[in-house]
Amino acid sequence: MIRLSRFVPPFLSRWFDKWSHTVKVIRSNQQVMYALALIVTIPLILAINTFFVVDSMGKHMDYELRLKAELAGSIVSAYSSDMLAAPEQLQAKIEEIKTNSLYEAVKTIEVLVPSGEDFRVLSSTTPSRIDEIMPQWHYTFAWHEDESIATLVKQVEDGKEERVWRIVNPLHDEEGGKIGLVDIGVSTANIDAKTADILTRSWIVLLISVVVVLLLIATNAKLFEYELLFHKIQEVDQMKDEFISIASHELKTPVTAARGFL
Repeated sequence: MIRLSRFVPPFLSRWFDKWSHTVKVIRSNQQVMYALALIVTIPLILAINTFFVVDSMGKHMDYELRLKAELAGSIVSAYSSDMLAAPEQLQAKIEEIKTNSLYEAVKTIEVLVPSGEDFRVLSSTTPSRIDEIMPQWHYTFAWHEDESIATLVKQVEDGKEERVWRIVNPLHDEEGGKIGLVDIGVSTANIDAKTADILTRSWIVLLISVVVVLLLIATNAKLFEYELLFHKIQEVDQMKDEFISIASHELKTPVTAARGFL
């Protein structure tokens, strides 16, 4: 019969022997398997819980910021339509809004009016963009559907990438006709920083929890060793009692016989 080990490289054979020995040790000691299960399961549950909680919180904060951005866009739209005839006043107003924004969350505010098939920037918190022509496809949905639209985009500023909610609201005249658009950009940098801080703290708590679990498992292993030692002492004590009982019984017969002879 051909042995399979002849065709297996030596290092694989040694690795298989070591693995087999480890499996035998684990099977012979159920407490080790229990400890390993705790080491894997508890940190995994904590990690999954931390991930989902932080992710859910981040999405909720994003949604809240979007609602605030849409509200800010609606407020700007409400008075912008009355100031289209006075671009200087409108420019001063939107710059004031950006300056007074909480945590500098408002990055850009632009008021656009139709210019042929495209749009012209009438007022902007970036003065260099005033009178710049913007392609219509940037604002197709908001203009043709006459509805506000919110889009989460990524942009780079000062070499740093950040997420920005772009809210586009249509402007209407007194008869309800469309006369322009308001494009407001609200940064999520502050929320992202807080989320990252919470995530860091959560991972620290997770690490501490894992250390506590390992300490508990180590304590449990020592208690298990004490329990095994106690059981062995009981077995030895029982063996002693059995030995004395057998010895006394075996000695009783010749002693009785000796007494009879005497």
